[in-house]
Amino acid sequence: SQMRRRQAAAEKILNHMRQHSGKLVEQALLVSDELIRVAILWHEQWNEGLDEASRLYFAAHDIPGMLHILQRLHKMIEKGPETVCERLFQQNYNNDLIEAQEWCNKYKLSNSEADLNKAWEIYS
Repeated sequence: SQMRRRQAAAEKILNHMRQHSGKLVEQALLVSDELIRVAILWHEQWNEGLDEASRLYFAAHDIPGMLHILQRLHKMIEKGPETVCERLFQQNYNNDLIEAQEWCNKYKLSNSEADLNKAWEIYS
């Protein structure tokens, strides 16, 4: 997809820049992550991410792309909440999200779309 090509191109540029200014790149990524974290709430990130993952799975049948988006979202919350809004999100959704993630992990072992369907019953 176009998004993956852009991401690969950006990663290639960042890797090249790391060779010359590794510390500066890491600091810039930290600032970028923090700006995104405070500008876009977890709830918004999950809504947008689930919309995109759903489109990839149900319309484009791109399971690896869907799993990549879901994995990124789960990694975000695994770091733990840092704000009141993030704590509330975790209190409200953490158990369901863990269960849905477990179904995705089962799919990785079984390749059974029934496992993904169970995950999507929870994500929906």
